[in-house]
Amino acid sequence: MPLKQSFRGYVREHLERIELKITYGHPHELIRRELAKEGFDATLSSFRDALMHARKWKKKLGSSAAPSPIKQDATEANDPAPQTNQGKTVANSSGSKAHGEKAVEDYFKRTPLFKRPKP
Repeated sequence: MPLKQSFRGYVREHLERIELKITYGHPHELIRRELAKEGFDATLSSFRDALMHARKWKKKLGSSAAPSPIKQDATEANDPAPQTNQGKTVANSSGSKAHGEKAVEDYFKRTPLFKRPKP
């Protein structure tokens, strides 16, 4: 008889996708309902508690597995960092969404939040 995964374990395993949904404005209640469809019927406070513990776990894991610093050449140390558009919303001349945002929205429309592997 296979063991059933715990709710916290499932949230921890899918934390990256959950965080992405939250970043794009999906409310916790909607994510909780999607988890209920996957067989994890939990209250909103249980979901938020599991999310908090998963974030703590990720932070703790990330700090202990930090890579060692890389030495730079003298020429690289004096060069300024390249400028990027990360984190900025870019609109085209007509005011519609940029290609990247449209692609992300299309991805979420056709891809469910969670896919459980078949046993």
